[in-house]
Amino acid sequence: MGLFERLPLIGNEVGAIFLQPNWHGKGVGKALMDKAHALHGDLEVEVFKENTIGRAFYLRYGFEFLEQKLHEPTGQQVLRLRFKA
Repeated sequence: MGLFERLPLIGNEVGAIFLQPNWHGKGVGKALMDKAHALHGDLEVEVFKENTIGRAFYLRYGFEFLEQKLHEPTGQQVLRLRFKA
């Protein structure tokens, strides 16, 4: 299984992207998002508001804020973001 097969996508929604800290800043996350974008065009993702690393990554990539809502199972706020092709 290749690296790109590990990015869970549900249609155009990024299910999750997690990298070990030693892989941060090396272009791996961007490569995964580039592949998702090539496969699906517009993308959407939800990220916990408290996840400052994840939020910063998606915003740097070009995702834009859509909405904020409560993630009921955890009681935390989650942000829904969209990347338009």
